[in-house]
This record gives sequence, C-alpha cells and structure tokens, in this order.
Amino acid sequence: MFVSLTNLVAETGYDVPGDMTLNDLLALCSAELFGTEVPPSKMATLKDGKLLANPSQTLEALGVQAGDVLLVRMLSAAPQTSQTSAPHQSQPSSSPSASIANNPRITELIKSIKVPPSKKPNLLRENARKIYQLMENPAQRAHIYFKAKPLVDQYTKDPKDFEAFVRVYEHMIQQEIEKARLMADPASVEGQRLIQEQIQLENINYSYAQALEHTPEAYIPVHMLYIKMEINGHPVKAFVDSGAQVSIMSEACAQRCQLSHLIDKRFTGTARGVGGTQKFVGKIHCCQVKVMDHYFPCNFDVMADREMDLLLGLNILKRHQCNINLKTNMLEMGDGTMTPFLSDSEINSHLDDLASSNPSDFAVDADMLAQAMNLGFSEAEAKEALQMTRNDLEAALQQLFSKADERSHAMEH
Repeated sequence: MFVSLTNLVAETGYDVPGDMTLNDLLALCSAELFGTEVPPSKMATLKDGKLLANPSQTLEALGVQAGDVLLVRMLSAAPQTSQTSAPHQSQPSSSPSASIANNPRITELIKSIKVPPSKKPNLLRENARKIYQLMENPAQRAHIYFKAKPLVDQYTKDPKDFEAFVRVYEHMIQQEIEKARLMADPASVEGQRLIQEQIQLENINYSYAQALEHTPEAYIPVHMLYIKMEINGHPVKAFVDSGAQVSIMSEACAQRCQLSHLIDKRFTGTARGVGGTQKFVGKIHCCQVKVMDHYFPCNFDVMADREMDLLLGLNILKRHQCNINLKTNMLEMGDGTMTPFLSDSEINSHLDDLASSNPSDFAVDADMLAQAMNLGFSEAEAKEALQMTRNDLEAALQQLFSKADERSHAMEH
C-alpha cells in the first residue's frame, strides 16, 4: 500500500507492506523529511488528527490504509554523535543517503519498499483533490461529514471552488500539526489538556475493543417485545411494556377494529412521558382481546396521533398475571395461555409498514434536524428526510445531497 508522509515542508511517500511497524517507516523517511536521521522516538505521527501513540505496532494495527497521509513532527533535535577520527580510519559520510546506506536495518527494510521514481507532486494538494472528487458522491459526502465537517461545509457552499477547498483542508492539517507541537511541549497547559484527551480516547478505544471481543452482542440493536392478538376479529401487533402504567390504543387502531363507538370521551387527559406530552381522546372500558385461542377482557385509553397501534401496559399485565419469560421468548398468561414474542424480521416488517403508512407522525430528532439545516437545507426537506430514514442522519444527508445535486444538474442543463 502507498503511504504518504509530510511535515508541511517536505513530502515523501512509499509503497510499504501492512506488517511494517511505524517505527521502521519513520526511520526510513526521516532523512527525506528532515535532512538527517532522526530517531523515531523523537518524532510524533498523526493520522486524521489523532496521535499514533504506539509506533512499535504495525501500520495495519494502527489503522493506516492505502492512500493515507501521515503528518510527522520532530519533537526535538536529533542528538548529534561526536566523532573522533583516527589516522587509520576513514571519515564516514555525513550525507543522509550515506547514513541510510550504512544502516543495516534500513538496508533490509528497503528490500520490501518501492519508491516511485517520478517526482511526486504536492501530496497535500493531491490528497485534497482525492477527497474533493469523493464529494461528488452523496453517500461519500454524508460519510465524510462525520469525519471532516469543515470540508463538507465548504463543498456545500461552493462545489466548484477547489482552491477554497484546498485552503480549508490545509487549515485542518495545520491544526493537527499545532496539536502535535503543543503536546510535545511539557510546559504547555493546552498541550497537557490535549494529552489528557488523547489518553482518555485511548482508554475508551481499548474498552471498546475489549467489549467488541467479549460482548459483541451488546452492539446489536435489541427489539422491543411484541405479540400477535386479535381485537374484534382484526389482527393487531401489540407492544408489551411492563414499564407503562396503563394500556393504550391508537385512535386509528380503534377505527380499524370498529371500536370507535365505544370510546368514552369523558375520560380525556394528557399523558406525559419520555417522548413528550400527548392527548387522550377517551377510554374503551371493555373489549374482547383474543390471544391464541383464549379471550381476555381488556380496557384501553385511546390516544390520537399515535404511531404505535397498541401498548399492553402494567394494568393489563397484572390483571391477567402475565409473565414475561425471556428464556423461552414467550408471554405467559395466568390461565396457562402462552404466546411467542415476534421475531426480529416480523417486527422490522411491522415498523416499516407503520412508517410508510404515516411517516409524518414520526418524531424527528431536534439535534439532527439542526445539523441538516446548518448545511443549507430547509426545515421541511430536512424533516422529511429524517422521517423517511427514521432519524438516520447519514442516510438522510445522503438523500438530501442527492436531491440537491439533481436540482443543480437540472439548472445547468
């Protein structure tokens, strides 16, 4: 893989194997970047604004990939070795190329490295151009937004101004270099703060890696518990929520099950919860609910503008002595009736049907809406995209960028 290195004054690049250590790569490039051999311990290396704190690891282990540009900063001057020449000894060459040639470790490394023979262009500008070209793809642009927001902001502002894009990219690189300089200064308060942040980030990453290895299931989305039932002969998927005080039916579900005439509108009120406040339009005092082959009398508070059809709360669960058995994945009733919870595929299909039938009822995340609007999109189109993607910001931005590009191309033609 080809890896570029720069200190913003000089640039170089090598085609190296992924199992090469960062220390070996630094030893190889120091002469080209700084004009003399510098021990790897005297250099700091940054990738994507993050310090690569363990240079003894391989490039692959550090997350270095083909096409990456590494920023290398010399922390202090390399120690100068005093040389006392004897009459019968020849003076060693002081040129960097001679130093490399006389270093057996470097000589061995060169065997596995291919250096392009042609003169390399400005690597920063070249890397900026690669990112600039990726911006043409809305999916890539949405992905880059979470890693380099200033670049996406500049591209959105003027997609044809490449020079301004390069200036923003160079400014980001300069900020990374400044961070490395501050972190190398033991007297800098800001540098100590950055080091503390780096240590904290490394601890978090280590904890994350351990969790991925030992408890990967913790990162798989867990669906809530749903069961199948029938109300007045109509199939309904009910959400089982032992944390809810009362059981709730949506007004749309009541209409579909032909129960609207049973809604007692004297029992109006307001429900307050995590999702905010919603209005009760009344109460159904009793209706027959069929689970498997058994019937159970249940009462429901009816709520308007509710996305979920039916919620079985604690009042019904206690009334019928229900047991949520996660080992058998069953809801067990007091009379011995047992019904399985829906599988993940059945729940996904149910949620997709709800979203497609009435997407405007879905509550949009306010922070995500603000981020989309800050990129120049109107509130209406940003809200619609977030509703369609169910608050998946990256997917919503991909949709918005794609539509914006289509409008731009239509105007050009």
